[in-house]
Amino acid sequence: MTSPTPTQPESIDARRRRRLVVAVAVVTLLAAWVSFKWPAYTFVAWRPPPARDVPASPLLDAATRLGEATLPQPEDILADGSGGILAACADGVIRRVDPSGGIATFATTGGRPLGMAWALGSRELLVADAVRGLLRVDGAGAVRVLVDSFEGRKLRLVDDVAVAPDGMIYFSDATARRGVHDDLRLEMASHDPTGQVLAVYPSGRVTRLVGGLYFANGVAISPSGRHLLVNETAAYRIQRCGLHGSERGRCEVWIDRLPGLPDNLRISPRSTVWVALVAPRRAILDDLIHPYVAAKWAMAMAPGWLLPKAELRGQVLEVDQPDAPHGTALRLLQAPAGAYAMSTSAREVDGVLWLGHIDARQGGVLRVNLPERPTGSR
Repeated sequence: MTSPTPTQPESIDARRRRRLVVAVAVVTLLAAWVSFKWPAYTFVAWRPPPARDVPASPLLDAATRLGEATLPQPEDILADGSGGILAACADGVIRRVDPSGGIATFATTGGRPLGMAWALGSRELLVADAVRGLLRVDGAGAVRVLVDSFEGRKLRLVDDVAVAPDGMIYFSDATARRGVHDDLRLEMASHDPTGQVLAVYPSGRVTRLVGGLYFANGVAISPSGRHLLVNETAAYRIQRCGLHGSERGRCEVWIDRLPGLPDNLRISPRSTVWVALVAPRRAILDDLIHPYVAAKWAMAMAPGWLLPKAELRGQVLEVDQPDAPHGTALRLLQAPAGAYAMSTSAREVDGVLWLGHIDARQGGVLRVNLPERPTGSR
């Protein structure tokens, strides 16, 4: 028998070469990951003020759902004036729900319709489409783009639209950095404001009413027509901006310390304001991430599955006095059981509150009968 040839020990140089190859591979992978995850904005530290205390009710757990299979993630709801409603759905289709519950296509935008409003003096629909821009839809469902860029920049996330009594159109452009199909959690955390509200004159001229907003979201015109309210989702607050004379474009905080992230806001028949809160505030964000730039960088580098997720609890806040310098929080309606979540709009029609949402778990609009409102406190 022949004895086996003894294995030669690995040389020191070979071991060094192998370690070097492994180190280069790790560094290359890390560099690729950082390059892929590198954020497109500056992170700013801030310490959010504590949420205000508002009387809460679990009323939204009693809401009924319509069109669960045919109305995916209906962001906004709009009464059509003949007993039906329109719903702006995630598949790019605006659908009409008639009084008997039948559902039909009203228009297809080819993008992602969000906020809606009727044009002054006509039955044409104005649509804030996050992908295509500000749109106008005629009675036959034909879609025309009104504004999709401003000052040479393509609008990234057109969010909501409102019409003033003088015919002026105002719409929000939430952020200059991200689109509606991007993960917006880092955008919310950045506290680096690039949102704006743009104004469209009857002549078609477009100007900026206000810029530097922390994710400009829902917009609404006050009952007097003298002010515009705009939600700053990433700052838990609502700004009130003047629309006439020397006050035009001058803004002040109307109400802050909201208990959640405000999405759309709508004027009620009683001249109060319904504010949909897309998610409750979370202590991990307010206490451990927002105050520290390093924590925000850690979020930016982490895989998406590690980022904090929204709590699935629907919330709608009613606020009084939209023409006063400061709003008064009246009541907070909630769905603590979680059947309704990610609230994006609330429209009151004939004592019924219609609710929109972006909860991907189930579709459909929701409706709930409203009790008489309580008195609130500042």
